[in-house]
Amino acid sequence: MHASPCANAFSSASVQAAALKEWRKSSSKHKEAASSLRQKVRQLKSDAEACRRAVQWMHERDVLNAKQETCEAALVAMEKGLGNAVSDADNECYHRELSALKIFLSQQLTEVDALLCTSTAQESQNSSSSTAEDRVAHIREWIAAELTKCETNMAALAKPSADLEHQPNAVTECRAVARQAQLTFAALCDSYHPAHQLRDTFEAALKSVEEDVLARIKDASVSTAIATPPDVLQTVELIVRMGQHARQFDISAATMAALTERVSAVYPGMPSAQVHVAIEESIALRKERVLSQAAMSDFQRVNASLLSSCESAFLVAQESAKQRQEKTEAARQRVAAQNQRHAHLTAERAAYEAVLRHRQSIEVQMQAAVAAKEKALQAKRAIEFQERLRLFEAYEVQQAALRQKERELAELQAQALEEEKAARMHRNEERVKYRRQRDEQRHYEQKKHEHELLALRAKRQEALQRFFASVDKQIGVETDPRRLLKATTSSAQAKQYTTLAQATRPSIPGFSDEEIMKDPRVRLYHALLAAGLHTTPYGREMATRGYRVSPAQQSSEGNPLRSEFS
Repeated sequence: MHASPCANAFSSASVQAAALKEWRKSSSKHKEAASSLRQKVRQLKSDAEACRRAVQWMHERDVLNAKQETCEAALVAMEKGLGNAVSDADNECYHRELSALKIFLSQQLTEVDALLCTSTAQESQNSSSSTAEDRVAHIREWIAAELTKCETNMAALAKPSADLEHQPNAVTECRAVARQAQLTFAALCDSYHPAHQLRDTFEAALKSVEEDVLARIKDASVSTAIATPPDVLQTVELIVRMGQHARQFDISAATMAALTERVSAVYPGMPSAQVHVAIEESIALRKERVLSQAAMSDFQRVNASLLSSCESAFLVAQESAKQRQEKTEAARQRVAAQNQRHAHLTAERAAYEAVLRHRQSIEVQMQAAVAAKEKALQAKRAIEFQERLRLFEAYEVQQAALRQKERELAELQAQALEEEKAARMHRNEERVKYRRQRDEQRHYEQKKHEHELLALRAKRQEALQRFFASVDKQIGVETDPRRLLKATTSSAQAKQYTTLAQATRPSIPGFSDEEIMKDPRVRLYHALLAAGLHTTPYGREMATRGYRVSPAQQSSEGNPLRSEFS
């Protein structure tokens, strides 16, 4: 890299242009360096933010891994606890469920990792963190629900005899629930004191629901007697519950055959017909229990809904009564206020009418005084009008006499002007006549002089022609009238002749274009002008650096060539 040329005020235009180009190049390099530094700073900031988010997601992933290990350990413990309580087919089913649970957990963790990658590359910090927190909370809730479900299944399988006890009397339970509903209804009635019609309506609804539930329980009860022993029936019911179609009451032939094989494996000595009867009785008892529980659940739900509606209706009725009472009180207060306002307005109206009557009497008096004053003023104006009319008539008479005198004076002046005009016209006629005669005499004399001059010129020309003819005759030379129009010897020469006026003419002081362009200051200024820097501080500094501008030279008074403004 060569050194930049040192430019000053005495440098040439090319050197100045090279220095300017070098300065622009260095300025562009500095700008590029600054922009690259800013870009690196932004990249470092984004990398730091991405690293922070990655660390946060790695921490969340470690927490999820720990949760997964805890869940797997809990599932293994559940599997070991359930090994003694279920059969081989059920064990295989739970193994499949455990493997499916593990696969689901792995998929959830894979989705979390994918969410980490997409969030760090595309989403911002706030949105990615909120999405991650929601997803992690969802996974945690699902794991807690699965743990609760597994614990419930373990408790149900550990105590298989709890559900195989004799079903309590559904009718007694229904009547107990109905009595509780009646007590709650009575408490609501004591609290809100509703109308008799509304109370009778809800009481009839509660009794109707109770009768419907009792009818459903009666329809769901088993009509025939149970022939299977209780212990065998409990075992068969447990086998039916552990089947894949435990919630179905109308099972197919294949399912019946599978259940028969399982019961026969448990009780090898039981006949096939008795096995079928035990399975059907267990299914019928389970159906009765399920229908009774469903009826009780519906009864409790309907009772709760009716009591809630009853409370809402009582509350609405109480609020309506309160609102009607408030409206009645407000109407009474409004009527009282209106009557009071009417009385007040009546009193104010009477006072206002008294004030109006007083004002009207005052206005009548004032109008009478104004009318009397106006009448006196009109009488005074009539007297003044008569006086002014008399003065105006006298003024008109005086003006008429004055106008008559002015007309007479104007007639006399017009007559004098006419006489003067006639005298002036007479004098002008004599003057015009004299001038016309004088012009005619001058014109006659001028024509006479011109005729005499022409005659003299003709005589002179004739004498010259006679003289030239006599000379030509004596010399014997031919005449050439056009010789005077031809070029002379001096005018035909090649070198231009300089006259005395041209030789003595002073030269104009100044410089030519070539002499001006030899000045380095002019070349520097043209270079700055071409680059567009002649108005910048740099251009002014370069144009004035190293030069001393001397004042203009004053011309002396004795200089004969001094110009007017020098």
